[in-house]
Amino acid sequence: MSSISQSVEDYIKIDFEQLMINKEITFSLYIVFIMNNHVILFKKNGSILDESFFKKYGKKKLIHLWIHHSENEAFKKYLLPEEEENKEEAVSKNEPLKEPQEATLEPEPEIAEPSIPEPEEPPPPEIPEAAITIEVLNSEEVPEEEKKEVTSELAKSVLNKIMNEDQGENEKEQRKYAKQFVKEILENISSDMNHIIKEIWEMGETDPELEHAINTSTYGVIFALAFGKIEKETITNIATAGLLHDIGVVKMNLDLFEPSMKDSDLQTKNKITQHVTHTLEILKNSPIKIDSALETMILQHHEKFDGTGYPNQIQGFQLDDLAQLVNMANLMDEICSGYYDGTPKTIEETFSIIDEMEKDRSFPENFNPEIFSEVRRWTKNMANEEEIESAAIMVGKQAQDIINKDLEEKAS
Repeated sequence: MSSISQSVEDYIKIDFEQLMINKEITFSLYIVFIMNNHVILFKKNGSILDESFFKKYGKKKLIHLWIHHSENEAFKKYLLPEEEENKEEAVSKNEPLKEPQEATLEPEPEIAEPSIPEPEEPPPPEIPEAAITIEVLNSEEVPEEEKKEVTSELAKSVLNKIMNEDQGENEKEQRKYAKQFVKEILENISSDMNHIIKEIWEMGETDPELEHAINTSTYGVIFALAFGKIEKETITNIATAGLLHDIGVVKMNLDLFEPSMKDSDLQTKNKITQHVTHTLEILKNSPIKIDSALETMILQHHEKFDGTGYPNQIQGFQLDDLAQLVNMANLMDEICSGYYDGTPKTIEETFSIIDEMEKDRSFPENFNPEIFSEVRRWTKNMANEEEIESAAIMVGKQAQDIINKDLEEKAS
């Protein structure tokens, strides 16, 4: 194939377990992201899958890969035992077949009872703020209000890191830190949606087209935690809304998204608004179960406080508070990435632009002023990074003391 087809119907799903160690593949392997109608070349025809390949991807539970339908026969031949493969080659070359040697009968081996594999434990967190957050959220000893206080301080500490970023490599590292913080929390909270989150997140590590989805998910979760929203279902819903909010664009002409949002004409903007309803149509016709809270977050992620948003022109305090956090995260990344006006910005510059948007009008344009002013209060008070971090660590230590004390009492 001269180019990679992006039509998912052209691909056939195969099991990872069908692949063989140290055997050359006579077909290419792909990863197909069905919901986003996107295909990535994973391994080229002629590659040899060595032991390190199976250790790396088998451990990550890479259950399925895909092959192009035009290479299905090559795949079937690859699966043949070596003797059968040689036999098939001999027939195709009109060579005489070797007489089979008489087989010696051996006793059938005893078949062990199949064991049910234990669910894979997530790796230990690398981010200190994530480690404390996870321990506190999963603790039965820490009171609810203290859980909210701890997670809020820790989330603000991470937000502080990306607020104080500089352009360049440091900026990338700080944003990577924030993503890892959220990823580790999501890996360690129980939810039916986690497999979807994990799949998209891992795809996003190699596919730049998914970067906006992961950034929106990251900022949305950090905002929610900073507001003390610690219910696992809520955290998962916000993460999922961030990841899936734009999948409806696959039903649209992608040329519509080429100019910056600010420079798009009214007709283009009107067409772009359709992606919200397309997203919900795709999700409702998919195996993914979405509850009303998740649906609201996706439906309202472009609604504005002044009623000029879309698709339903909802205004004022009728807007859902959690949907507002997803909306804020979405707009933040659009401005940061340069999609808004063609020029990438830091987080601090992004908030300054949103500030100006809200100040230029007698009535707030985008966000509930109570929510936005609270976020701005956090970000404006983050000049002293050491103070923020020490406060987060102190609060986390208090929670850890409660956990340790309870464990000691149980041991005695």
